[in-house]
Amino acid sequence: MTNDLISRRDAIDELTKFFCDNDVILGDFPNCERNERKATVLMENVRSIDAELQWIPCSKKLPKRTSLYYVTIRDEKNDIEYTSCMNFYVNLALWEVDVNVIAWMPLPKPYKPQEME
Repeated sequence: MTNDLISRRDAIDELTKFFCDNDVILGDFPNCERNERKATVLMENVRSIDAELQWIPCSKKLPKRTSLYYVTIRDEKNDIEYTSCMNFYVNLALWEVDVNVIAWMPLPKPYKPQEME
């Protein structure tokens, strides 16, 4: 899971850099207005993905509602960290399994195909 998030982060960074650094290239394409509209929609999607990929340390904040979350778990015995999905129960203020959850993030929105004009 962690490697997947890292590769998505790299992709977001590269996309952001490309659109920020290449305004002239967008203008060189035929139907420039249409391409700029595509770029704007794409950047809005990238920004929303970026917001979804922020790990929140448990030491700073816990979830405000009972739900399923991505979590990073620290296994002290084996000296490793790994990711999983786990429910957090607000009324009990605890995770569904008694492990050392060090950070969490909301699950991303479900996939929905989008057509770009």
